Amino acid sequence: MELLKYLVDHVESLTKITSFIAVVSMTFAATMKRFYFSYKFREPKKVVKQIMYLNKYSEYMSESDKAYTRYRINDEIMRDITKIPSINNRKELIYIFNNLEKKQYIKDICNLQNDMERVDGRFFIKASRFGFLFMFNRFMSIILGAVFFMFIALGLISVYEGKSVIVMLAFLTISVVYEFLGLYFLSLSPTQNTIDKINLELAKIKVPE
Repeated sequence: MELLKYLVDHVESLTKITSFIAVVSMTFAATMKRFYFSYKFREPKKVVKQIMYLNKYSEYMSESDKAYTRYRINDEIMRDITKIPSINNRKELIYIFNNLEKKQYIKDICNLQNDMERVDGRFFIKASRFGFLFMFNRFMSIILGAVFFMFIALGLISVYEGKSVIVMLAFLTISVVYEFLGLYFLSLSPTQNTIDKINLELAKIKVPE
């Protein structure tokens, strides 16, 4: 097979490309997630600086200045602690997390925070199966899954054709990387079954007045 021969001859290059794709994919996914939740990165050192201003120069600040500075400090600290970038969602999510019985759903609720609604005084997640983030994550997981099976097949073919063990291990290693990437993208969008279970838990939490 010409394709197999080409891939065997370029195994080292394929390994490097796979590593590059893995890094780029993870970075891109994180960037998309931050953008989707209206996240703007601020360095933690800003908190220290703001606290220093409040403590050292409070006599030069009005009460409204101090109140705003405390608000900014709180925003920075809670952004870092909760990993919830959107200030619009954070207050409700903190309330939910404090009252949620099954804490294992916290990560999934964070991923679905923009799909949360209020229905009859209760929180409810109505996730669109055709939303951009869902479709993007599913598309990436399918593509990476296909590449995973392709490299598994190439590894088996290399064994059948008597190629070196190094070639087989290289193909299998590459396939494992793509498998983990595919599972990572798949985990970013909870299944409908998981969403239904989360909604059962959310139904126990009353929306605050």
